[in-house]
Amino acid sequence: MEEIQLKVEKAYPIDLGRGIIRLDPTALLKLQLSPGDIVEIRGKKKTTAKVWRADRQDWEQGIVRIDNFIRQNAGVSIGEKVTIKKVEAPEAKKLILALPESMIQGGLNFSSGNTQMRS
Repeated sequence: MEEIQLKVEKAYPIDLGRGIIRLDPTALLKLQLSPGDIVEIRGKKKTTAKVWRADRQDWEQGIVRIDNFIRQNAGVSIGEKVTIKKVEAPEAKKLILALPESMIQGGLNFSSGNTQMRS
């Protein structure tokens, strides 16, 4: 499967925490990607992200824009190179949801009146 190396840049503020990677049209064509596809991002570690098209000012710059969570998961910093390749995301068999530790440590209070369901 085709892969490319690109330099990591900071994500746009609107993209923070959304699990997306912005790629230019050249990278999309080379990897045969469409917006919404999933890619593997390989730095010191591997992670994945959902593909979005880069803004015009980033075209032909040889960069990807990813947020700090994705950079941390891939073990890379801004300015380092990562290897990108298309992957097929398997169907999830199980989903586990967990509260952040800060919510658990402070205790939960469900009696505040905000628990009523509205229709």
